Amino acid sequence: MSAPIRLLHVDDDADMAELTALYLQRENDAFEIETETDPTAALDRLDSDLDVIVCDYDMPEMTGLEFLEEVRRSYPDLPFVLFTGQGSEEIASEAISAGVTDYLQKGYGSDVYAVLANRVTNAVEQHRSKRALAESRKRLSMFIEHSPLGVIEWDEEFRVRRLNDAAEEILGYDGGELQGVSWRQFVPESAEQAVEEVVSDLLNVRGGYHSINETVRADGTRITCEWHNRVITDDDGEVVTIFSQFQDVTERRANRERLERLVDNIPGVIYRTGTAPEWPFELVRGACEELTGYTEDELLTDVAIARKLVHVDDRELVETEIANGVAENGTYDVVYRLSREDEDIRWVWERGQVVDDGDERIEEGLVIDVDSLKRSESALDRTNRVLTTLLENLPFGVLVEDDSRKVLVTNERFTELLDVDANPDELVGADCAQAAAELADRFAEPEAFVNGIAERLADREPVQNEEIVLNDGRILERDYVPYRLADGEANLWIYRDVSDEREQQLLLNGLFEESLDGIGVKGIVTDEDGEPIDYTYERVNERFEELTGLNAEDVVGRRATEAIPGIEETPFIDIFGEVGLGGEPRTFEQYSAPLDRYYKISAFSPRHGQCITIFSNITERKRYERRLERQNDRLENFTGVVSHDLRNPLNVARGRLELGRETSDNEHFEAVSRSLERMDDLIDDLLLLSRQGEVIGEPEWVSLSSVASASWDGVKTDGATLEIDADLELRADKGRLRQAIENLIRNSVEHGMNGRPRDDRNDERIHIRIGTLPDGFFIEDDGVGIPEAERDRVFEHGMTASTDGTGFGLSIVGRIVDAHGWTIDLLDGDDGGVRFEVTGVETRR
Repeated sequence: MSAPIRLLHVDDDADMAELTALYLQRENDAFEIETETDPTAALDRLDSDLDVIVCDYDMPEMTGLEFLEEVRRSYPDLPFVLFTGQGSEEIASEAISAGVTDYLQKGYGSDVYAVLANRVTNAVEQHRSKRALAESRKRLSMFIEHSPLGVIEWDEEFRVRRLNDAAEEILGYDGGELQGVSWRQFVPESAEQAVEEVVSDLLNVRGGYHSINETVRADGTRITCEWHNRVITDDDGEVVTIFSQFQDVTERRANRERLERLVDNIPGVIYRTGTAPEWPFELVRGACEELTGYTEDELLTDVAIARKLVHVDDRELVETEIANGVAENGTYDVVYRLSREDEDIRWVWERGQVVDDGDERIEEGLVIDVDSLKRSESALDRTNRVLTTLLENLPFGVLVEDDSRKVLVTNERFTELLDVDANPDELVGADCAQAAAELADRFAEPEAFVNGIAERLADREPVQNEEIVLNDGRILERDYVPYRLADGEANLWIYRDVSDEREQQLLLNGLFEESLDGIGVKGIVTDEDGEPIDYTYERVNERFEELTGLNAEDVVGRRATEAIPGIEETPFIDIFGEVGLGGEPRTFEQYSAPLDRYYKISAFSPRHGQCITIFSNITERKRYERRLERQNDRLENFTGVVSHDLRNPLNVARGRLELGRETSDNEHFEAVSRSLERMDDLIDDLLLLSRQGEVIGEPEWVSLSSVASASWDGVKTDGATLEIDADLELRADKGRLRQAIENLIRNSVEHGMNGRPRDDRNDERIHIRIGTLPDGFFIEDDGVGIPEAERDRVFEHGMTASTDGTGFGLSIVGRIVDAHGWTIDLLDGDDGGVRFEVTGVETRR
């Protein structure tokens, strides 16, 4: 027997709810169904033992999705099936986005209920399975979090699903930064191929369970990690998940490698010898053959080789230096020539010590090839050549002078810029003071050129981008950098031709000021964590002022939060911060509440920390779009009313008819009759509602008392009485006004009693009074009134206190009042009933 499934069905239509329960229990006797027509009351019936909720979408007090939102506050994972008669792609999309478990459109016949029963059962089974899986994962999570090793769980694409604190500490990331990140994030390019093979083996359950590879931490440093990988599969052999445990073995591996490199990769030879005259080798390691031309075995087995290694002309020197060093402090240090096996000669440096090893004294030492010093000289020469080439090909002029103002070096670009008739080599050693005086007449202000050099030399403070102008109109920028050489002070002068750059800047400035769009240059202000908290206006154009209504002098140089109160409540600071700090350009439309305008904005970042915005005012377009949206909403609302309020009684009628045919029970046919009568009433009001749009006929002056009398004649009053005190004319669409007053009178007649006890007056008839206001009129009765809690909803479609009403009468009144541009308010009547006041009306007496 299946486990019981406790189901709460919420539907404002009691007949539909009863029908649904009958069919569901026929489909699955495991269902324990609880039915509720009031969503608010349904919320009170929620508890942890409930397995699933089946809910209608369009209900008077709240929609199914609003009910879902309330349910999710306390029960975020409870299965929720939206079973609605109002079906559309938009509602389906909205339902899925809101998080419903399943979505099914109502219909008639047993098939739809079989589908509903199946989906409910599946939803409950999946929910129970997920709950069991969650418990299992909880136990697994405890193991992961308390493991002293780093632990990572991977998803099917080998991205990080989760990791423990130890893993984050090893990799140098903070909480959540690696969530969803591929393994490639922390594997260097050099190790990618090897790791990719491991990943492939793991995903195909072929191996890859142990590996050691280089890993990149968050700060860019590289470490070596040892990985132990485990693949978890289900009973069918399918991969469920993959875990990796790992640890940082960088130091351990580095120590071993350092020792190996010390022994095997030292640029020389380490040795141990006896103190016999022949210096026999007892141990030799290192680059023996590279340095000496002999193998380690040859050096250990041939005693004569040791003496032959020292150049014959240096043997006496070596013996003397070793003897003196040992005698002084037990160590020696000597440089000599070494004769290789191939008779090649190399300079080497040897350092060693004498060690007492029991009864024997031995020598331990190191021999290093110092021929590299000569190679260093060659490398230095190559470096000088590179620097010279670089200097010759720089796009700007360079001149370096010493503390005596003699030219140390210059380049060809310098001579070109200043039209010097000499090559750079010829200028070396020239007097810079004399050269400056000779070159002064090439500048628009000769004296300022010479004096500027003198001032820089006196201050000895770096100066950048100093502008000087030549006689031919070219513009140069000059940098001055004082520095020290090994033998004294020096001065570096750099000259750049910025004529083309300035011309382009003038062009950009012109475009900036003449643009038809507003332009603002903003500097992003960040907090201590580097997050954007504000921005300053660095520059704006004239069009900026026109489009925002702000003065440039009030914003430039100030923070946005200072210049525009309330800007911190808008998304602009975050958006411009993301662009200025992240570099990704954005184009978007946004309403500015402080300026009460809509803008289309393109934002980009020319450099880190700066954001430039180009924008236009689209307020009028947005207002037009909103008007169009309201028209579409009205059409959608009408369609929804037709779909929902007609489909429910139709479905009930069909369902009852089917059950009646099966059971021959007259109760079902009576329900069919009630549904058809309700549909007839709905169709009459819907047809009327469809004609009550916002567009009205040409207004004219009409008598309120005449229209009121005609309206009274058009309503079945059931013995009610009418008092008209309305000596007033008003401008209105006469036909629409009459319809509104008829509906208000009908509301009083039909709902004034509403089955509730009256006071102790003998007169049981409803009395209705119509009177005037300074800018409108009122209609009131002495009935039981409308409860305070229901007044905000009386003008909504389908709102009625009667089981026989359609709920469209007052909705039609509201539409007619809105179409005239009037306002209607619901108040208490003078005699305890209800009072409707219509104001904002153009009147005359």
